[in-house]
Amino acid sequence: MSEADWAGGVVVALAAVLLATHYRSWQELRRAAAEGGPAGTPSQLRVLRRRTCASSLMALIGTAIMLNGVVPVHPGAVTAYLFGLLAAVVALAVLGVVDYRDLRNRHHRDALAALRQELAEPLPRRQNTLADSRGSEN
Repeated sequence: MSEADWAGGVVVALAAVLLATHYRSWQELRRAAAEGGPAGTPSQLRVLRRRTCASSLMALIGTAIMLNGVVPVHPGAVTAYLFGLLAAVVALAVLGVVDYRDLRNRHHRDALAALRQELAEPLPRRQNTLADSRGSEN
């Protein structure tokens, strides 16, 4: 086996572990919905779907790396193989950037919701908290 076969095998194995993890998370969401609990927000389902797609794309890339010896040594075939591999890697990178931005935006929305909730508390309660904090400094 060549180094490319080993590298492709490692990528496929990593993708399989990630896919199993995503499948388990999806089943937990389904089980919680069946028991009457929260069914998972649409954003959770979107993230899970996007990450499953990215893991599947990783498995495809690993398989393509392992099959490099099957590609005929013809300029057109090698060019098509490399451009296909490059397109898959670029698509995986785009999915990663989209997932990162979505996660960052979700954390930002959660922080804003916590701030709104804190600011929505009655004013006297906040003033008492402020007075208590000033008293502890002196």
